[in-house]
Amino acid sequence: MSTYQSLRAALEQIVSCKLFVEDVLFIALGLKPVLLLSPNHRVSDGQVQRVTEVLRERAVRCVSLDGFTTCVVNVDLVSAKLSALESISDLSKAHGLVCPRVVDVRRALRSPQLVNSDDRFALFHSVKAHIKSLLTGEQVDVDPSVACVTAGWLLDYPSLYYPSYDGNCLSEVALRLYRCYTTSNGRTDTIICSFSTPSDGSSTEDEDEALMEEYWKQFRYRVEKKNLQTIFPKQHHTRSEVCLSHVAL
Repeated sequence: MSTYQSLRAALEQIVSCKLFVEDVLFIALGLKPVLLLSPNHRVSDGQVQRVTEVLRERAVRCVSLDGFTTCVVNVDLVSAKLSALESISDLSKAHGLVCPRVVDVRRALRSPQLVNSDDRFALFHSVKAHIKSLLTGEQVDVDPSVACVTAGWLLDYPSLYYPSYDGNCLSEVALRLYRCYTTSNGRTDTIICSFSTPSDGSSTEDEDEALMEEYWKQFRYRVEKKNLQTIFPKQHHTRSEVCLSHVAL
């Protein structure tokens, strides 16, 4: 029995929700840094605790992102991402997936716009402090806007949103919605992540596609590093245009 199969069997003995099992496997195998739990996962706190105990030797932990949102984290992967972020000397500029672009979507704005260089610098210093607190288990008060940026960074999003505490300005804004999939163990496509970016000028389609190439390069590197090419042989993404009356971040 392969590592993938044995891990899957162990998780299915604890949890019946297939979505949760699929998502946690990505964390346990080192393919994704974090899973943010949602009502769709249909798991209890006790089940999450049992799962993290089973996966403790694989550096999987359960932490609270902001006092409200529970995360299942691959500590080794997050630590590696943090080291890469700390190696960047100029946080005022975007540096691919390590230090992504940030779109300012605070509610008071008339439309989304890129965060200016000074705000980027301060924001990523706050994000680094937040991530360190998550890794050490230290309880800290974090600004909800910073927590939103941290969440996107942990999820490997190529583009991050910076909202205000009382909402955002994305209502009725045209968005490019990306959904990323991988073929899992010969079965139908399994979604890895989905994210959006405004299509109103904060980035071009070519820039977004270049970031998607970098995203897939990183994901396939993780797959090959763990010798999981036969389990996850194919990946692809879709892009659609959406415009919503309300966007929750």
